[in-house]
Order: sequence, then C-alpha cells, then structure tokens
Amino acid sequence: QDYNIDYEKIKELISKYEQIKKSGEIKRYNEESTKKDFILPLFEALGWNVYNKGNKDNSVSAEETISKKRVDYGFRINGIPKFFLEAKSLKEENIQTNSKYVTQAIDYAWMKSCSWAILTNFETIAVYNADWKESNYGGQGIRREPVAVKCKAMVFKRQRSSCKGNLKDIQGL
Repeated sequence: QDYNIDYEKIKELISKYEQIKKSGEIKRYNEESTKKDFILPLFEALGWNVYNKGNKDNSVSAEETISKKRVDYGFRINGIPKFFLEAKSLKEENIQTNSKYVTQAIDYAWMKSCSWAILTNFETIAVYNADWKESNYGGQGIRREPVAVKCKAMVFKRQRSSCKGNLKDIQGL
C-alpha cells in the first residue's frame, strides 16, 4: 500500500537533527520549535495532512482541548481520531521512561476513547495502547511498554516502524 512516504525528506530531517545535536545547538530547542522544525515535517513526510490542505476529514488538529488540558496534536482519518500525539523538546531524553510524560500521552487518548497515543521528541517515537488505564487492573503487575522507534532506524532500514504497522493507519495494529 502506498502511503506517499517521503524518505528523502525524513533523511534530511535526521541529518539536520544529528547536526544540531553534534553542535550543541539542541539545548536551544523548546517544545514549540521542535514541533515546527521536526515533528510536523516528519508526519508530513509520512503522508499526513499536517497543514490541513484540502480534505479536512483527514487532518491533524493542533492544541486540541481534552478535559480542560491540551494535547499537542490529534490525527484523524475520515474525521475519526486515530491517535493523539504528545510532543516534547529535542533536548528531552528518555521520554519513553518518564512516567509523567507517558501518563500524560496515554490519558489524552484514553479520555477521547482513542486506542493509540504517541509520545515523541523526534528522536524517539513511543507508541502506547490507551484502551485501558493501568489503575483499572488493580496494580496486578500489568505494565505498559512502548513500541519505541528511533527515526534513524525507521528510515534507513526502510521500515515504517518496529510495531508492524504504519503510523498513518495505527488503528490497524
């Protein structure tokens, strides 16, 4: 299936990221500049309508209000939310092990009855199933483990993700 993935654009983003990281300039990147310079261009390269041109049913909404809080992005196909994305700045490390960030991302999706949540700082894309809240299982040792995808590996191995799915149609996992 053709998802119109622009691998060259993704390679360019990765090169830009590596250059910024190597130069130490990464420290100046806040969440907003990370979203503008890396996350939105990444999802556009993956075939998403991030700037909502044309078909509004297949769109990305920014700063969507969920239970008096704001998730960074909601991704929809045919008007139906497929996943919600919580972004962090480039300089944030190990986001997939930060329980505050993970809980925040999962809660946004769970409150909208959406199955999938993504937490990303561009370098790492952590994908979570949000169909249930951990507290619903009475703390019986059930843990959430993300499918963490490094952008570099995703592109250079020509894999869409290590979770056997495509971020554009993540509902099908």
